Amino acid sequence: MTSNGKNCEKPFNISVVIAAFNAAGFINRALKSVLDQTRPADEVIVVDDGSTDETAAKIQAWGPPVRYIFQKNAGVSAARNTGIQSARGDWVAFLDADDEWSNEKLARQAALLERNPQLVWTGANYLRCLCEENQQAPAIEPAKVRQLLRKRDYFDQYFQAFIRQAGGWTGTMLIKRDILIAMGGFQHGLYHGQEDTDLWWRIAYRYAQFGYDSEPLAVYHLNIPGSLTEKRIPLDIYIQLIERHLQLSRQENRYQDFQPVARYLVSRWIRGALFDNDLEDVRRMMTHFDRLLEPAFKTIMRVLIFSPKMSRAICRALSAINRKFHLRRQLNRRINNESKPPENHG
Repeated sequence: MTSNGKNCEKPFNISVVIAAFNAAGFINRALKSVLDQTRPADEVIVVDDGSTDETAAKIQAWGPPVRYIFQKNAGVSAARNTGIQSARGDWVAFLDADDEWSNEKLARQAALLERNPQLVWTGANYLRCLCEENQQAPAIEPAKVRQLLRKRDYFDQYFQAFIRQAGGWTGTMLIKRDILIAMGGFQHGLYHGQEDTDLWWRIAYRYAQFGYDSEPLAVYHLNIPGSLTEKRIPLDIYIQLIERHLQLSRQENRYQDFQPVARYLVSRWIRGALFDNDLEDVRRMMTHFDRLLEPAFKTIMRVLIFSPKMSRAICRALSAINRKFHLRRQLNRRINNESKPPENHG
């Protein structure tokens, strides 16, 4: 079905891959959001990555609409790769077991791809939700995304979209299966969300255009116990990730496109470490990536490192300002307008 509810012939098949580990407490919510799609998925695969709770029983209770695959615990990358290899669809969509989709997610993305047949991947905006506190806000304001897109459905350069916080989140991605296989899937041994980012960058070296829906099409739950996604990546692991992709981008002749991403992420990591008062890590990162950083940024950081008390005071003040004037404003705006229907893109 299209997003306006009319029947139409599906131009391609979509497989949904959900990786689950000890997800008994929330897997039903994720599956319900997938099976409630106005444009149904052609198959739904849940890869159980060695769960020891009631995850298997919860999944199998759904019956034939859901294909259940069990494997020994090997991590989220291995689970997703198992799903990709097992998928029968031309396109693969991903969802983590603790998150959920809006019921228009697949319909809107299928329509976007029909309008832009040159695209091999697309993402979308999403809601970041502290749902137990009844607080949620879009990852990026839809109006800002529409301005960046300039009345189109896609970005010409994925890396520019990434820097502007429109680089997509795993729960919104819809990607051609043969591209995922050609890129080798998700790399094992990465964590803290690196396995996702690493794959998106590898795809972007070959396929720069990236579809994007400005409206939130999924909900990312921030308050799931044991979640690792909000933790700052350890220093040495982060350095390895950035350095590996600086090298890969050179090999793919995309260094000039990727370099601003590396600079943006290194600067953001340094600011986070400074906020946490990890001054030795700040010094190490600045020394290692001195060649990437802007002179003005390095000067400011050196001043703040030299005076830790002033640094902490500035960080506390900036944090308070951000919470008061930015985050709360976004959350309140979203809460006040959450009953409004999303824009119809076709």
